[in-house]
Amino acid sequence: MKNTIYIILFVLFSFTTRAEKYALIVAVGDYPEASGWADISSVNDVELIEGALLNQGFTKQNITTIINEQADRSGIINALKAVKSKLAPGDILVVHFSMHGQQVFDNNGDELDKLDESLVPYDAFASYSDTYKGENHLRDDDLGNIIKDLRNTLENTGQLFMILDSCHSGSSTRGAISRGGKSALTPPNWTHENSTSAQGSDMMENVNLNENNSPFVIISGARAKEQNFEYEGYGSLSYAFAKAMNTLGTDFTYRQLFNKITAVMATIAPRQQPVIEGDVDYKLFKGEYVQQQPFYTIKKIVNPKSIAVNAGTIQLFNVGTTVHVLPAGTSKFDESLIIASGEVNRSLFNESRILLETALPDRVAPNYIVFVDQLSYGDISLSVFIDKTVENRVKTGVNDFLNTKKIGQLTETETQAQVIVSRINDEYVLQGVAGGDPLNADEENLGADSLEALNESLFKYAQGTYLRNLEMKNPTFEFSFRLVPVSYDTETNAVGDVLEFNTATNDAGAFQISDDGSRAVLEVTNHSNKDLYFSIVEIYNDGKILPFMPNADCDFTDGERLIPRKSTQLIKGCAYTFYPPYERIVLKAFASTSPINLEPILTNKVTRAVMNPLEEFVKETYTQTRGGGGKRSGDGQLKGYTTEFVYEIVKN
Repeated sequence: MKNTIYIILFVLFSFTTRAEKYALIVAVGDYPEASGWADISSVNDVELIEGALLNQGFTKQNITTIINEQADRSGIINALKAVKSKLAPGDILVVHFSMHGQQVFDNNGDELDKLDESLVPYDAFASYSDTYKGENHLRDDDLGNIIKDLRNTLENTGQLFMILDSCHSGSSTRGAISRGGKSALTPPNWTHENSTSAQGSDMMENVNLNENNSPFVIISGARAKEQNFEYEGYGSLSYAFAKAMNTLGTDFTYRQLFNKITAVMATIAPRQQPVIEGDVDYKLFKGEYVQQQPFYTIKKIVNPKSIAVNAGTIQLFNVGTTVHVLPAGTSKFDESLIIASGEVNRSLFNESRILLETALPDRVAPNYIVFVDQLSYGDISLSVFIDKTVENRVKTGVNDFLNTKKIGQLTETETQAQVIVSRINDEYVLQGVAGGDPLNADEENLGADSLEALNESLFKYAQGTYLRNLEMKNPTFEFSFRLVPVSYDTETNAVGDVLEFNTATNDAGAFQISDDGSRAVLEVTNHSNKDLYFSIVEIYNDGKILPFMPNADCDFTDGERLIPRKSTQLIKGCAYTFYPPYERIVLKAFASTSPINLEPILTNKVTRAVMNPLEEFVKETYTQTRGGGGKRSGDGQLKGYTTEFVYEIVKN
């Protein structure tokens, strides 16, 4: 009897002390006209963030959302206080801000450049005046004290994660919508101090914490001196976060999450660099996160042969993906339990519409779950805006090329486009919608000097964008990799000691390496229960794709690129040096249970008639005759795993 009582007490105690997951999502998009702020699409982010957190075991009742007029300065502070009152030591808290950001004159002398970074609540104005002096801005100092209180409350067994989808700098943009873009809010005759000492987002403040405070991570959409742009009506960071959360592997840390976010943003927002600060090597959600599930729930049964599913392009539910419907409660796919099968015929970010081949027995959505049969990886699709500097014949030629090759379409406005074509000094120049340097410039030419060269540039950019975005997530093939810095003896050409990874990270938390002869090697990890082969390509901002492993100088055989199950290998046999261009480059790895080598495909040296289906797929992607969805390739099933690592080359 005594043992029974102890067991009951233990169970009761366990329930009362179990860690809870809380979230506060703050979004301001529709600012008052008198504020001087343009409207932005922040409210759209709420669904993305909430959906990602619900998939991670957060509950509706523990997610607080405040939008627009609710999110004035006092509303935000009160919401944070209300969440804090619910917290207990050991809990997990996520705070997400989507709004404008702005630099504001420093009011307490703690900034070397005399500027605070700040978030812009609903009741904050864009300009300094006799009646407004920045009182309603949420400064980095305010945020620092809020973070301190939350960390002290959560204690060292808890965890605080903050996401800032805003920016703090001000400059002109082209086409893209910026979450900021205003000059600093300063008094008349105020003088600025130039300072290069600002680190990362410049939102991290030194505050006095209890010795027992919680780990803390903050991810910002851009550095302090950069703008933060929107992508297709969503915050670029919010979109990247939601997409990254749908591709979680095992033993996931905040640094690994950040790497996935960086890889997405290298494509959708190449002019800005996200920033991670804090305890970046802690396990995400204390290691209690939920890996991507193999099945999805039905949002709505439109009619017995048409359903809406809680999964869209972010979950890789592209048009053409095929699925099976099984009874709810089925945790593992069983072919004998299939009720209906169908195909995605419409896909949004977080939702897709599926047309079924046979009717469902009833219209009660909770009775069913949806398993993926075969993913469709979609087609190359590039949205191009041609500005008024370009002749009509060239515009017509680009339109014909895009339609003939089935790689995209022209848009009516800049904000709808992924890339903009202009004519500058008799050259046809590609630019991202957020501006910046030409994407198709080289050392000798500003851009393309003919329609043919322009079309080649567009195809290369479309191709690189497609492969950067390509996600293959066979859960049994999980694989990861990274570059690690090493010492190197140039006299003997020998790799020395592995250096601390943090010695090669910049103030934004990203891997950065100089062109001064610094060396790095690959570290590859096979997390799965199958032996895996791998091949890696590098993708540049202009879309150029080059072999990385193997390549002409590191011609490793298939056997040398076989990573045994549940193992990590440091490949010291190939030490990489780095040269211009000075930009962020995406390394894309493809893993498969059968030998895979993409180097011959990228260098037009394919000799074998029968290829791995994954190789065949990349080959099809790499030609201008490609059509179709890429759902299947050749005679084999397209099974594999893709993952990314982003690094930046900088001048010595």
